[in-house]
Amino acid sequence: MTFPEQHEARLDAVVNNLEDMALRLDALEASSKRPEDISYDRSSRKRPTPVDQGDESDETTATDDEFPYDENNYDVGGDFQFDATLYHPGPGGRQDFDVFESLYGVHPSLARRIRYAPTIRVLNSHATVVAKPHRTPSILFETAFRRFVRCLKECDYPDNFLVDPEYLALLGAYVAFLQAERSELESD
Repeated sequence: MTFPEQHEARLDAVVNNLEDMALRLDALEASSKRPEDISYDRSSRKRPTPVDQGDESDETTATDDEFPYDENNYDVGGDFQFDATLYHPGPGGRQDFDVFESLYGVHPSLARRIRYAPTIRVLNSHATVVAKPHRTPSILFETAFRRFVRCLKECDYPDNFLVDPEYLALLGAYVAFLQAERSELESD
């Protein structure tokens, strides 16, 4: 077999693998409960507020003590793009970047760069599960999420990994996360 024939055979195998993964992905997405299908009023999310209502110049920033989701005060549900807007320099901007990263797996400054809906779906789903009061995510779920984030970073945050065969490792991590997410949601 000549080099072009070998290359063509390998390309055919990759395309077939990609098509199989896409079919499995479609089946998983069709059957899974999707956190973004839950509607909520984003305007009610907790934002840093003045310490003293009478003194607007004395603002505080949120700290680790003010976890973004609390069963009594906050909406539960990840919203990567919106929550990232709460992290800005200056008065009132949240500075607890480690909290954001524990929810979404990435720094809030990447929100301008990450615009691909499947990526945002994974980040939001993880934040939703992690923020549930009195619940610890499974090891399988956390491992699948960490793998997805690691592959996402290694691939430099692509906006087409579902259709580009160059990102098969990331696609595999995505499918594995969806499977772990389905198991996680079924165990609720």
